[in-house]
Amino acid sequence: MLNDGVAEMARQACVDLFADYGVYLEPAPGTISLGEVLFCGVIGFSGVGIRGSVVLAGSAAAVDQSNPVPGGSVRDWVGELTNQLIGRIKNRLLRRGVEVYITTPVVLRGRQLALDADGAIPTPMFFAGARGGVAVWIDTDADGEVTFCDDVELDVAEEGSALLF
Repeated sequence: MLNDGVAEMARQACVDLFADYGVYLEPAPGTISLGEVLFCGVIGFSGVGIRGSVVLAGSAAAVDQSNPVPGGSVRDWVGELTNQLIGRIKNRLLRRGVEVYITTPVVLRGRQLALDADGAIPTPMFFAGARGGVAVWIDTDADGEVTFCDDVELDVAEEGSALLF
């Protein structure tokens, strides 16, 4: 199933991304606290026959823990983390023969953020860190069957090793 394959890519990409910033996340059951303000980044993606969106949400403390700029904007940082997360997912998709293009991030904040839609809704993935929880949702749709090929050799920079402006 397409959502399951991409969700696994997103799960590993999220853990790896935060680890690169010194924050170690473990999969966790449940939800992130509904009583606190959550910062949320949303990015869409599309390619031939495939489209979807990625959402990264966490408390200010959980997101700020990974910020390499002390006192930096949590809002800006969650947008950048979401951008880096979709970049890592895009690399994983490329290695499986699926090319996608991504949009710029949109950042929201609020209490009790929830996703709601008709039909089957992908289950959010929750992670626990030293200073709070993080959640990732990924929702994909395809015009037909999307087939992942075996890993393709790509000539790209290692994740976390290059910054492009």
